[in-house]
Amino acid sequence: MLAVALRHLLLLCLCVPATPPLLAESAAPPAEPLSERQRDQIDAAASYALATTLFASSDLPAALHAFERAWRWDPGEDQLLDRIVPLAVSLGRADEAIRYALIRAGDGSVSPEMLRRLALFASESEQWDEAKRLYELWLQSTPESSNAFERAMVRIELGRLYRRQGNAAEASACLAKIQKKLLAAPNSKASRQIITGLGGSLSQVYEMFGKCHLEAGELHLAAEAFSQARDELETDAAANYWLALLELERSQPLDAYAHLQQYFAAPGDPLGAAPYELLRKVLVKINDREHWPAELSRLREQHPDSLYGLQAEAETLAAAGKADDAAPLLRRLIDDALSEAAPIDEDSFAACGVWLLRHYAATGEANRVIPLVSQLGKVHPSLDPYANVIKAAISDNAFAAQVNARLRLVADQPQTNPAELLPAAYLALTAGEIDLATSIAERSLADDKNVEGDDLLSFAVGLLLADQGEAGAGLIRRALEQGAVDEESPAAWYYLSAGLRGVDDTEAVNAARRAAELAPASPEFAANVARVLQAAGQTQAAADEFAAVLRRFESDPDPSTRATLRETRLSYSYLLLQDDRVDDAVEQLQQVLDEFPSDPGASNDLSYLWSDRGLHLQRALRLAETAVAAEPDNPAYLDSRGWGLFKLGRFDEARDNLAAAVNATDEADPEILNHLAYSHLALGDRGAALRDWRRALSLIDDAQQGLLRAEIEQRLQDLARQAGVGEAPEKNPH
Repeated sequence: MLAVALRHLLLLCLCVPATPPLLAESAAPPAEPLSERQRDQIDAAASYALATTLFASSDLPAALHAFERAWRWDPGEDQLLDRIVPLAVSLGRADEAIRYALIRAGDGSVSPEMLRRLALFASESEQWDEAKRLYELWLQSTPESSNAFERAMVRIELGRLYRRQGNAAEASACLAKIQKKLLAAPNSKASRQIITGLGGSLSQVYEMFGKCHLEAGELHLAAEAFSQARDELETDAAANYWLALLELERSQPLDAYAHLQQYFAAPGDPLGAAPYELLRKVLVKINDREHWPAELSRLREQHPDSLYGLQAEAETLAAAGKADDAAPLLRRLIDDALSEAAPIDEDSFAACGVWLLRHYAATGEANRVIPLVSQLGKVHPSLDPYANVIKAAISDNAFAAQVNARLRLVADQPQTNPAELLPAAYLALTAGEIDLATSIAERSLADDKNVEGDDLLSFAVGLLLADQGEAGAGLIRRALEQGAVDEESPAAWYYLSAGLRGVDDTEAVNAARRAAELAPASPEFAANVARVLQAAGQTQAAADEFAAVLRRFESDPDPSTRATLRETRLSYSYLLLQDDRVDDAVEQLQQVLDEFPSDPGASNDLSYLWSDRGLHLQRALRLAETAVAAEPDNPAYLDSRGWGLFKLGRFDEARDNLAAAVNATDEADPEILNHLAYSHLALGDRGAALRDWRRALSLIDDAQQGLLRAEIEQRLQDLARQAGVGEAPEKNPH
């Protein structure tokens, strides 16, 4: 089709009359109008011709865009993807290559080598869905009889991806094939290659296999794998834990108990708290729950430094209704963890902190909260793991009053321990006491030796996230002035600009520019200057800055840069449209879609622009469908699809989509109501049209939507006049 379109394009270019039309003897019969499909093919051919020219002149980034544009105009030309994928890879834009490679999913046109290369990149960049699909395509594209080692490694990686995504059955099935081969021929060349490829530890390989099988309920396979793991390394305590879990699943609690005894006979706590909890469950299963305290006491003697054993003892006391006895043990656990006397994982540490906070709220011990929070803040400075329990605690007004009184003492008393200040400020912020939180944080600035600049900046960001921009900006500014935060820190100026937006626009712009100057290689900081200018109403300056960012960073292949440029183009297109530069706005949206062909925001915006102007109506509808598929309940996307259907004369479907768009918001959007009214009118329902236009008028903000008000008022006048003289209402407004 591309070759045909190219010939069509050339013929159109060559068909220039040799004689001026006015001097021709007779007029040629009018040509049959081209269909939208034919016009798209011609545009695709033109883009392809441009791409080949750019490629020949070594302008590879521009050539890539042109190849992508050609494919987007004519998606039936799959051969274009053969040019796009390797070219994107050669430019270091693997994310882009992945997007286009997956478009060709399963047709065999992307080489196995390229699929595996892209799958590896996707895994490394944590694009789990894309990595899984690419590995699946690789397996489909290579015969079962091909390189056994490569197929085995891909299956193992697929098993890991399936398990990560919670698909235990697929993970088990994938790994079972490798397990079978390893057990059948453990000394074969392929088996030795697999072991080497996985770091040389067959025990760890079998352990991973066993976990997947156990989660999938494949107990026989799990037993096989865990037994091999233990045989490979007799002292592997973890394998005994997993075997115990397996035996419990098999309803063999005595065997599970025996495996756990072997686990605890080994030194250390390799699996943390889980084995203690499993032992308790095993004893319950064998009707010996009364023996659990004695068993735990024996384990505590066997592992006196184990914080997990200490945690289990505290939990046992709490479960027995002895919370007052449990609390000192958990306080000791937190002390020991912070002094590094013994290790404990962050989740277990947080669980202990949550329990203590809940206990102090229940017992009204507000005096213990701030010292505890000071300790917890050393591991979790922002107190995020404790936010819910803190909010629940202060829902009790009496307890909240006690905590606030103690926080005010922290803010006011000069002898307050400096180490308590910032954690206390976070506590006040979590409790919603913004002024108090800010006051305490400012206390920490009294002596800059008492606070790390990064910690203070993080707290200020917390204020920004709590919609306290002015307070956050004030704290950052004072920290910069007093030297607590380095004046050469671009992040400080970046966040300062965010806090000053809408408070002091001039200073916000200055701060944004300062951040960009300090980090000249950062596209995010450069784009932030444009965003701050836009928020300040300086639209022309913002547009100039957006354009400068695009010119400056266009050749940067880094994925984060490409994402920033995507957002930049979307913002720039909006400003261009505001300036009535419609063609330029469309081009920016086209460039987003060249690189991100399924981007819902750009698809929606371009769809609406085209539909509203009666251009490329079939393509516009397909773009709207792409956006709605990504976000089915997005009212703006439903509106674009409805308006596209209206422009195509599919009025029933348009009405249904536009009604869904109206119902998708808590408060109806007057623009969507305007479109819905047109669809009612086109279907002959004058009453419904009048109702929705009048409702739209009641919702219009004159400062922002004066033109929309004028349009609707004119329509209502037209309807009144037409009704008076018996004229039929106009169906299509444009």
